Amino acid sequence: MEFGRRRCCFVTGEVARVTGVLLLAVLVLGCFCSVSASEFVTVPRSVNCIVGRDCILNCSFDYRAGGGWDDKSEMNWRKKETNDLVHGYYGNGNWLSDQHPRYVGRTRLFDSVLELRWDASLLLRNVTEEDAGYYNCEVRVSQQWGTGQTELVLVAAEPTEAAPVPAGPTEAAELSRQSVTILYVALVGLVALVALVVVVALVVCVVTLGQNLYRHLGFIYIKAKDAARSARYSAAQRDRSGQSSAGRDSAA
Repeated sequence: MEFGRRRCCFVTGEVARVTGVLLLAVLVLGCFCSVSASEFVTVPRSVNCIVGRDCILNCSFDYRAGGGWDDKSEMNWRKKETNDLVHGYYGNGNWLSDQHPRYVGRTRLFDSVLELRWDASLLLRNVTEEDAGYYNCEVRVSQQWGTGQTELVLVAAEPTEAAPVPAGPTEAAELSRQSVTILYVALVGLVALVALVVVVALVVCVVTLGQNLYRHLGFIYIKAKDAARSARYSAAQRDRSGQSSAGRDSAA
């Protein structure tokens, strides 16, 4: 009987130790395998986006806790304030039948990255002011489900130093008018200068020609006057010669 009692006590101690090891193993396994929703899905606290440009809302999930992606896995992006479906993905394809009209044609998931790299980031095109707010990234893989919340914050675009700010329509038109005016004034001045040079040249030519003509006419006048004087002198000489001859003839 004593031996049996000892055997019984020995068996009970072994069972207790085995049970403790199993419990410890279960706790350790539970620590590694049980993941809360916030740990399963990871999103940044906020994302800065610029109105009119595309923006990416980052979201990833722990593939070790979720298991493999299958045809029953799903992922949804929703606007928290209104619970509107921004983009849905079920199994191996997009699920957009319930997508809110405001997001139609403006969202995209990276499918291969979603299924292979456990990245559920969303591309939101042409961000508007109405897009500001909180968004939930919801992921369900096998028996694991989780959600993460991120805020879309609108920020102003920073001007780049390399790209100068273009002039407005009014300023550009004014600069164009000023350029045309300056060009017109310069052209008119050039034409006036050319005309003045031509006029001066013509005046000089006319004066020079007039002087030459005056001198030439004066020379002709003098020559004519000399010729007339010579003719009168010759005529007077002939008259005197004729009178002398007539006197001698009368005397004879």
